[in-house]
Amino acid sequence: MTPRLSVVIPFHGAERWIERCVEGVLSQAYPREAYEVLLVDNNSSDGSAGIVERYPGVTLLHEPAQSAYAARNRGARAARGDILVFTDADCVPRGDWLASMSEAMRDPRVELVVGSVTPGGDSPLVNLLGAYEDVKARHIVASGDARLYVGHAGNMAMRRATFDRCGPFVEWRRGSDTTLVRRVVDSRSCGAVRYEPGAAVEHLEVERPADYLAKVFTYGRSYRHYRRLNGCRPLTSGKRLRLLGATMRRERPTPLDGARLSVVLLVGLGCWLAGSAVGLRDAFSAPATLRAVPPPRTG
Repeated sequence: MTPRLSVVIPFHGAERWIERCVEGVLSQAYPREAYEVLLVDNNSSDGSAGIVERYPGVTLLHEPAQSAYAARNRGARAARGDILVFTDADCVPRGDWLASMSEAMRDPRVELVVGSVTPGGDSPLVNLLGAYEDVKARHIVASGDARLYVGHAGNMAMRRATFDRCGPFVEWRRGSDTTLVRRVVDSRSCGAVRYEPGAAVEHLEVERPADYLAKVFTYGRSYRHYRRLNGCRPLTSGKRLRLLGATMRRERPTPLDGARLSVVLLVGLGCWLAGSAVGLRDAFSAPATLRAVPPPRTG
């Protein structure tokens, strides 16, 4: 039987991207009657909601609590599918995205699938950055080290029963997707999580190396919030260097492009460390109610 899927997309001020996102989701090589599309307006003040309303085949919901994770939880509560699939309004899925997610879930041991996220730009350097992130994601899941596992709510799917057991998303600003992944791993095993590179979305917002570096800074900052819950750790500098080498061997860039990639990743490490330092400052300055970490739900 074809599993019924529910695609949940939060949005806030996404007028620039949302039409391409919705078109991509509605153009899947997956039976249209087998998936629903729920878009959750998280207090947009632009024309995003009006664009969504033009599509009769989608459900428009509203979430007043200002948090993308709160919006995802709102969509999940309304969803009727056996599998919940999450992406963001600034992402465009590949045509076989849902089919790839469904295929990965055919293995009954798999409860959560993380798909690949490629940059929206098309320069050789941006493409190399996307290749490096793919190599890194493959390594993390293949390592079987739960402390390295991360999630990307911009491209992630899980069984409804898994979400009910391990969810909902903690309604932080950042990092709750990784926390949910760790809850799944802790309640089952590392084998319950799969990385599926064929389930790909294009992240339109990342057009240039500068956009990539800004995201790395944000990830470093959010790391300080979720690390206390799940005991996660980042990759070592030595491991990152080896993954760079693996990317070079796979992609075979020109010497100049390879040098540029190395420089951007080195700067990226600095951005991550700077973001982590800012996140540590935020953690100490936040009120106690915001520093409190809710325990995982495992039953």
